[in-house]
Amino acid sequence: MNPEQQSTPGASQYPGQDYSQPQQPLPPEPVKVRHILDKNMIIPIVVIILLSIAGIFVYSYLNTPKEDAVRVVATQIGVKETATADVEPDFLYKKPTYCTEKVSNGEFPSEDDCFAALAVQNYNRKYCFGIEDQAGKDDCFRKIAYDFNDIDSCSELSIERGTGSVTECLFTLAKDGEQSAPCFDIPYEDGEFSQSHCFFEVAKLQQNEDLCGTLVNSKEPYTEEKCLEAVQASLKQ
Repeated sequence: MNPEQQSTPGASQYPGQDYSQPQQPLPPEPVKVRHILDKNMIIPIVVIILLSIAGIFVYSYLNTPKEDAVRVVATQIGVKETATADVEPDFLYKKPTYCTEKVSNGEFPSEDDCFAALAVQNYNRKYCFGIEDQAGKDDCFRKIAYDFNDIDSCSELSIERGTGSVTECLFTLAKDGEQSAPCFDIPYEDGEFSQSHCFFEVAKLQQNEDLCGTLVNSKEPYTEEKCLEAVQASLKQ
């Protein structure tokens, strides 16, 4: 072989490529910087913003006096609350002042009259708590109970038994409405306006013999036997 044709150590074995020189290292890849609006970051950012807004609203609601949220205006027959349905009169910590203003303006002769009107206007017994006179307060609860079939209003009466009492109120709701539900709230089992008396009268009105079964342990004159006789008599009429 011709010495000139001998391969030089490190020379390329392939035409056009020279590997005799050491290869240069590749440049480092550029570091990717995540943009603040990267699609993977948008959702967490939106969630944080929404939670912050919700927190502000909750804080504002909890620190707003309820009295400031209640606005009353005059109507032809009294006053009417124009606030949202979830706004309730709050008599636990302090008495609202809107009736004081109405009395000062000459719209009502007294605050008691104002609160009584509000209770009827808004179908809400809680306004009755603003009435100072106990008899007037009981009248307010009684009116709400009878006008709107509100069992809870009966329970607010100051007299437990007898005329104008809790038991008479519940008994009246049951009898007038021919419904047994108020009977269950009467705390006395025997006697006038008692639970037994209530079930007895409703059973007759409904002509419901099954309801007489609630009187199995009742005393005279509201026994199960007499209840069944009364129901049978009403069925024959």
